[in-house]
Amino acid sequence: MKIIYILKAIINIKNLPPEGRRGLFFYFLNKRKFRHIEYPITVYEHTYIRNHDKISLGNNCQIYRNCLISPTDLKAGNYVNFGYNGFFAGRIEIGNNVMFGPNVVIPGANHNFSKKNIPIRNQGSTIR
Repeated sequence: MKIIYILKAIINIKNLPPEGRRGLFFYFLNKRKFRHIEYPITVYEHTYIRNHDKISLGNNCQIYRNCLISPTDLKAGNYVNFGYNGFFAGRIEIGNNVMFGPNVVIPGANHNFSKKNIPIRNQGSTIR
């Protein structure tokens, strides 16, 4: 079923909007880099993705412009939208049908601050 969907997209590629074409090419060029990725995926321009081998994306995910994804472990379900100017890092697990609005920051880490006599920047951080 998935192969038929992809073949139809290839045949009708000139009818796809630019981000749909970009998603199709993105899928074929990057599917071996990711831990897991499904098609269809929509990837807008100026999107930055690091640590591909730590990322699992379900089908119908959308990654909007200026989004930075740099996780230590990311599992996203189906129909997940990463909004404009978003920042996603650390260990993150996202279910199905989740929409992040613009400018959302999910750092997945926190600074340690238990010792009052030591500056926060010198106490390290905890990755969740």
